[in-house]
Amino acid sequence: MVAKRALLSFVLFTLVSVPLSVFAAETSFFGPIIPQEGDKCYCPGKAMDWGCALEVFQNVLNALISLGVVAVVFFIGWAGFLLMTGGSNPATRTKAKNRMLSGVVGLAVILGAFLIVDTVMKILYNPDTALEKGTFGPWNEILSGAEDNYCVVVNETPGVLNNGSVMDIISNALNLGTTNSSTKGAATTPGGTISGGYTYDPGIKAQTVHASGELTALLSCMRPKLPAGVGRISSISDSAIVNGSKTFNKCAASGCAHTINSCHYGGKACVGRSLAVDFGDEDNASVLKAAAISCGANTAVNEGDHLHVSVGKSCGCN
Repeated sequence: MVAKRALLSFVLFTLVSVPLSVFAAETSFFGPIIPQEGDKCYCPGKAMDWGCALEVFQNVLNALISLGVVAVVFFIGWAGFLLMTGGSNPATRTKAKNRMLSGVVGLAVILGAFLIVDTVMKILYNPDTALEKGTFGPWNEILSGAEDNYCVVVNETPGVLNNGSVMDIISNALNLGTTNSSTKGAATTPGGTISGGYTYDPGIKAQTVHASGELTALLSCMRPKLPAGVGRISSISDSAIVNGSKTFNKCAASGCAHTINSCHYGGKACVGRSLAVDFGDEDNASVLKAAAISCGANTAVNEGDHLHVSVGKSCGCN
């Protein structure tokens, strides 16, 4: 009896210590719960937006599922141990079989519930996603498509909204600009004329008509600060919108150059004007980035084959 208890204690210790040592590095099999440095939802000193908060919630669910899987494995292992040590005792063997069956059913319920919720979430919020590369992606990419709208800027001026005073917002709303294709005539940011001196990739210059006033002001400010020949624009809006096959409020990842709610399409609230520009001469990224930041750009990040620059908080309009 003592030997059996000692063996059972050793098995329990092994089953518990192994997964705990694994979880010491990461909370779950799916990665850490809180976004780490380098993640687009890493917001030191700032609050996450709704999409990133949803990502944390999904990470919590993933962690619970991971722990649930470990618990089920432990439960089945315990049942197997009882089955092996039960000898000819029919009651013990029956109890062990029932526990093993309960463990298998529990695992099926855990995974089935997750798959149902995950699939429903993704299909309801972005039905096109299921057709893209056989993967859905994390929930935050469904609800937060703006490329730079991940962290909420801290309001350091009490009594004044992040986007200006209440009267400023009302005034901007009443100041009619270009028709917003997503709101059927609501006001949006007016456009402008991009200053000379920039070069364009083939077919991109036609996109300049979609540049917002904020973006054209930024590019005009940057031009004198850049050496001659620096500043090759590879994207402002989308060629699919220029040729009429897509619209700003209907452009999703499928068939378009950018993701839905991209700053290139006006973000979430200013659909109809581009608030971002991509520079294809990424070899000059440091010079371009310095000029953009000095002229008030909200974001200037190297995305591999181009430097992405956007204006204002949350694309300058949200």
